Amino acid sequence: RLPIMEPGTPIQYPLGLLYNSALRITLYQAAARGETAHVEPAIAFADQVFTTMMENGYLPLALETLLLRSQLHALLGNETASQADLTQALELGAPEGFVSVFIDAGPPVAEAIQALLDCGRLESVRLDYVRTILTAFAELQKARDGGQAAQTAAVLVAPLTERELDVLRLMADGLKYAEIAEKLFVSLNTVRSHVKAVYGKLNVDKRSKAVARARELHIL
Repeated sequence: RLPIMEPGTPIQYPLGLLYNSALRITLYQAAARGETAHVEPAIAFADQVFTTMMENGYLPLALETLLLRSQLHALLGNETASQADLTQALELGAPEGFVSVFIDAGPPVAEAIQALLDCGRLESVRLDYVRTILTAFAELQKARDGGQAAQTAAVLVAPLTERELDVLRLMADGLKYAEIAEKLFVSLNTVRSHVKAVYGKLNVDKRSKAVARARELHIL
């Protein structure tokens, strides 16, 4: 069930995260379970979310909303609208060089970007920026194919998620929680939750032990 957004209501960053989470759940249900009845209302809701995010200057959240709306359009076969949303996200993200928001959207977004590039429909977007995103996707896939996840799964309580791995790598680089939150475009509380999960899965109680354990398991 989608939240109710009253027009003109002030919005804070955590609420924007909640709205996009609701859209992501709808997208998952529609794709995995064939529950498409709620897709059109979700698209309408995404319209509101995107407009509000832009008005409040929350560009990373606005990009995330566009990518979710693009995938919702694709589920209904609205390729023109889907491609328009993806192109707009790339146009908005290029000046600041946003990459992680596209990576977090998953392989379907990478495939859609590649398809637009192959068809020559990204003339309005810097090609070096597009290639940076696609290269990041390719490197991530290469790391997955390397079998590290399979190697560590047997010795961990549970495998680390992609976002937990992102947090762990930045912890290893010495970044503070606030710096990690800024770099990943998430809230400080979200970072703390990821760190807690990482500690639990690695069976450690502090950063230095987490980094050492991760290197021992060849996660880092």
